[in-house]
Amino acid sequence: MNIGLISQRRFWIGIAAAIAIAGAIAVVTATGHASGPAPSAFFLKCVEPYAAHEGEALADVEHECHVREEASKGLTPAKMRAEEEALHATRAARFAAAAAQEAAEPQPERITGLQSGPGGPPGTNQIFASTGVWSGQVNGQWYQVYAGTKTEPGTGQGLRSELLVFLAPAHVGGTERAREIGAYSPPEGGTKALEIESASGAVLTIKTATGTTLKFNVATQAFES
Repeated sequence: MNIGLISQRRFWIGIAAAIAIAGAIAVVTATGHASGPAPSAFFLKCVEPYAAHEGEALADVEHECHVREEASKGLTPAKMRAEEEALHATRAARFAAAAAQEAAEPQPERITGLQSGPGGPPGTNQIFASTGVWSGQVNGQWYQVYAGTKTEPGTGQGLRSELLVFLAPAHVGGTERAREIGAYSPPEGGTKALEIESASGAVLTIKTATGTTLKFNVATQAFES
């Protein structure tokens, strides 16, 4: 067989294949799907008012729009508009009811005052041994003050008497978490655990292992004589 003819056939086959691939890429780029028809104008109009919804809520709307599209075939324009208005009204009422139900659910209450016990700040149980925590509002902000001692990881041995001060979230039950803003050791030092004995406003009475008492001002975040 003529070698030149074979080469010429391969050349044109390659060109045809390239054109086919380019066409497929263009279709995917234009529709965003490798196969299947593009969404109809009816479907896009039906979904558009609720495009801001996500997850199951949006999936429900899309499913409802597909069902509505099938059911609407053959309806007059006037009947179509009437059914669309009824559908939007039903959806709006459903979403409003769901929002009202969520707002009516009881919100978690903030625990304030002094609580004794070993429960320390989240994530610090390996480096801090707590004897109790005080929670309260000072100058419009919520604080948590943990008393105890800084410990050596693995052994639990006390390294330094400390108060850990955290700024608590403004709202309970949200995604925001308390954040540490300072660790404070008493002027006399020591390695034994501190205890919060009482609170008067923003001033905490701190008891040391030696039996002495100190004052800690949460507003200034400092020990007072």
